[in-house]
Amino acid sequence: ILCERRTHSGVCHSDLAIMENSWAALPYPTQQGQVGGHEGVGTIVKMGPATGHTAVKVGDRVGIKWVAGTCGSCLPCLEGADAQCQKGKISGYYT
Repeated sequence: ILCERRTHSGVCHSDLAIMENSWAALPYPTQQGQVGGHEGVGTIVKMGPATGHTAVKVGDRVGIKWVAGTCGSCLPCLEGADAQCQKGKISGYYT
């Protein structure tokens, strides 16, 4: 787990779909205080114990893609299509 201070964020069609409840698989309504913009750029401000063997460090500027986590074992993951992970977590929605 890492914590970043977001400096830039993009809002895309996915944010609109979530706002309009177009994706039945996602919980609705969204959590209070949740805002659109799940892809962004920021600076790492804190790193958890499981991040010990990464190439990034506190203070580094990083990009955050829309997929926050995948199962690594479903067919899409095994085929390299992590964006279609059946148990995937979306940045800014679940994280």
